Amino acid sequence: MSERQRTLLQNRAAHKYFRLMADEMIKHDITQRLLFESFKDMEMTEHSVKLAFQRVALAQCGTDKTHKLSTKEMTEVYDIFDFYINQQHGVSVDWPSNSPPMIVEHEVSA
Repeated sequence: MSERQRTLLQNRAAHKYFRLMADEMIKHDITQRLLFESFKDMEMTEHSVKLAFQRVALAQCGTDKTHKLSTKEMTEVYDIFDFYINQQHGVSVDWPSNSPPMIVEHEVSA
């Protein structure tokens, strides 16, 4: 099975997730520097959350371009990123949709 590129709906959900995560981090006084030492000690923004998410994507998938991630890769990066933020800072944000982060068709082995 070839991996599907994420859809426009999934792209909008990703950016909503970045906004929601930034809002939660602000509520918990998590600054950009607390997230990554190389970031400035500023309030979190949608953009800074996306940059942090892209760092995980680069380490996990070899690209920091979220538009190049397949649906499966986007799910993997979301799972790792959200788990890390929850473990380190006690903040977790559900994927903003009625379905899982990315709809992935799984192959079933016989």
